[in-house]
Amino acid sequence: MDAIERNPNGRRRVILVAEADPNEHRRIIFVAADGRRKRVRLGKCSERDAEQICRHLEALARATIHGQPLPSETAVWVGGIGGKLHDRLARAGLVTGRPAVGRARQFFRAAMRFLVGADD
Repeated sequence: MDAIERNPNGRRRVILVAEADPNEHRRIIFVAADGRRKRVRLGKCSERDAEQICRHLEALARATIHGQPLPSETAVWVGGIGGKLHDRLARAGLVTGRPAVGRARQFFRAAMRFLVGADD
C-alpha cells in the first residue's frame, strides 16, 4: 500500500510503504518530518491489519509533517493500541511516549507494603 503526496516542486514521493519479509513479518517504511526514512516493525500480522495500521500511520505522518491536528478516528486508535506498538511509534517519532504509570503504581504498592510491614 502506498500513499503518494506531491512535493512543492511537483514531484511525487512515497510517504508510506507496507511490506513483508519471507516470514510474513510486516513493517511500514515512511518519510518522517525531517526527511529521513523511518521504519515501524509490526511483526507477524495479517495484510488487512497491516493496511489498517498503515492508514493510521499515514494520518499520523501527515499531521506531524504539516503540523495539523489528528483525525478523531486516529486519535482514538492511538489511545487504544497496546504498549508494544505504541513504543515503536514513539521511537519513530509519530507519537509521544506514554508515562510509566504501571511501574509507578507497582513502586507505590511495594512502598506501602514495606511501610505497613515496618509498623508490625
